[in-house]
This record gives sequence, structure tokens and C-alpha cells, in this order.
Amino acid sequence: MITSDDLPRSRPSLEIKLFGPMQVAGDRVPLRLGGPRQKAVLAYLITCQGGLAAVDDIVEAVWGTDLPARPRHSVSVTTSRLRHALEWTGMRIDFDGGYFLERPLSTKVDWEEFDTLCARAETARYPQEAVDLLREALHLSSPTVLAGVEGPFAERMRRVWAGRLDDVREKLFALQLDAGRAREALAGLEEMVRSRPWRESARALHMMALAQEGRAAEAIDVFQSYARRMADEYGMDPSPVTREAYLKVISGRVPTRTPDGTTVLSPAR
Repeated sequence: MITSDDLPRSRPSLEIKLFGPMQVAGDRVPLRLGGPRQKAVLAYLITCQGGLAAVDDIVEAVWGTDLPARPRHSVSVTTSRLRHALEWTGMRIDFDGGYFLERPLSTKVDWEEFDTLCARAETARYPQEAVDLLREALHLSSPTVLAGVEGPFAERMRRVWAGRLDDVREKLFALQLDAGRAREALAGLEEMVRSRPWRESARALHMMALAQEGRAAEAIDVFQSYARRMADEYGMDPSPVTREAYLKVISGRVPTRTPDGTTVLSPAR
């Protein structure tokens, strides 16, 4: 671990990691950023992507209702300490009616790389290209974000990114099913429905994957068990997306793998 005093005068290659424990590294050597509050202020400024952050917004994002005695002074002290920590990185925190972070164009931010890969997957020409890009994006990610960072903003980002990662994983699974490669998706889908039992889009994909692997009877059992649980615990029926998957399974409209790797439509047994 180094401080800005240990860095050479030439600007280092910068990497910012927001997945997992937050980290800023110069030439792959982590910088000391200070305590959780300092990290929270820096994380907030990074996600503003160069935009102006009002002092009151920083206070709400970092302290919430647990306010220090002098909130604006606390922001001023915290940003001053961050300026010193970032002194030789090429990143600067300036003030002009609010705070903003300037960083070298070459700075790598893992969240931004993740978003870029997902955007490229959306416009990929071939399904396999999209699969590869989403896998690369998920490889960059972590089950948690901004670990060790405190405050309402960090908590909000953890919830947002949990949903975002689930959406990307589902997109990958759906592409694999479209390519007739349910076996590659099944383990991930089974883990997802275990850990997020009420996420019906994942449950629908799980049923389709089972059916595609020739396990339509299991897919039907999955739906019926889930429908009973919904009725018992909430007095509700499964959502339309889950019911549609079930109807495809029982009507034999799910492509099923054959030993030679081709897919055919076959009715449920």
C-alpha cells in the first residue's frame, strides 16, 4: 500500500475498482484513500463522471441522517484529505459552487468497462460474440460493490448493482438458451432461483432450460411447486412470464437437445 508521497512525479497508470472493495491503484499499486467516509466521498464524485456535486448532495449521500456537527466543514476536510491522497495521480478535486473530480482520460474504471462491454453485447452481430462480451463483463464484476464504503449512497449502489448484475446474468442465460446450449446455463440458473426465489424471470428461464435438456417433467414440477408456494404465502398466481414458460413446456414448444447436438421440438411427457 502506498501514499501519494511514495508515487513518482510522472503520472501513474490509474485503475479504479468499485466492484468488491473500493480501490484506486497507480501502476497497480493501491493508494491509501483513508477511512470509509473519505472513500464514500470519492466514490460519489467518481460516479458523477466529472459533473458538479452540490455540497448538500454529498452530505446526504455520505452521512444521510447521521450528520456531523458541521456537515459542510466535514465535506471540506474530507475533500482536502482526498486531494493529498490523489496528488500525483493526475486526479484533481476542484470546487466551483460544488465539487467535481477531474481524472486522466486513460483512467480505467471497472464499472465503466462493465457498462461498455454490456453495450457492445447489445449491438453484437452474432450471438456468440454477445455471449463472450457478457462473460467478460461478469468476469470483471463482484457480488458486492463499494465494500468498506459507508453511507446511504453506497447502500443504494449495492442494491442497484445487485439488480443490474442479475439482469446481465439473465441476458447471458437467455442467449445460451437461444443457441440451444441450456446445459451451460443450468447451473447458474439453479443458483439464481435458489438465492432469489421470487425472481420470476429467472424461474421462467430455469424451466425453459430444463425442458430444453429433455427434463420437461422437472420443469412442470418446478412451476407447480412455485405456484403452490405463491398461493400459500401470498394468495397470488405466478406472473405472466412464468405462466408463459409453463405453457411452452406443456405444449412442447421448447426446443429439446438431441444426442448429436441438434434441437427439435418435442412434447412434454
